[in-house]
Amino acid sequence: MPDSALRVLFLPLYPEVMPSSRLRVYQYLPPLKRFGIEGTVLPALSEPWFSRFYYSPSRWMHFIQYTVEVFQNLWRILESRKYDLIFIQKGLLLTNLRGFDRLMRKVRPPVVFDLDDSIYGRNLVDFRWPSLQRLQDSEQTAKISSLSRAVIAGNSYLRERALRYNRNVH
Repeated sequence: MPDSALRVLFLPLYPEVMPSSRLRVYQYLPPLKRFGIEGTVLPALSEPWFSRFYYSPSRWMHFIQYTVEVFQNLWRILESRKYDLIFIQKGLLLTNLRGFDRLMRKVRPPVVFDLDDSIYGRNLVDFRWPSLQRLQDSEQTAKISSLSRAVIAGNSYLRERALRYNRNVH
């Protein structure tokens, strides 16, 4: 790979086993490489941890999942400083915790945000514990859309929603 290759960090919400990440990130890595684009993928949780936590009926396993995702995401954001472009697929965390959009602003590599679900104004997962609900930020999708250089919308409805926060929507 030439030294001048564009280095892109892909931050999908899920590992390759989930269709949305597989179809919107992983399948494009080989063609991008042929064009000289060096892609690194860091999902919020890697396999097999994702399947172990995500499919568990235990509330405690989900709590552990969210905790691990927070620390993994802090590391992913710090790693993003080493790249030329960040591609966020769907969101940073299942729980949309407050402050992660501000942290992305501080490291500030250019961001492309890819949306394939209508998640504006809501969390993908809501905490059941009232004391933890205050940590969630249902507006994080809008905030990430506004800080992004471009937003990729999966359909015309999402395009219209994204245009409220970013004029560069495709």
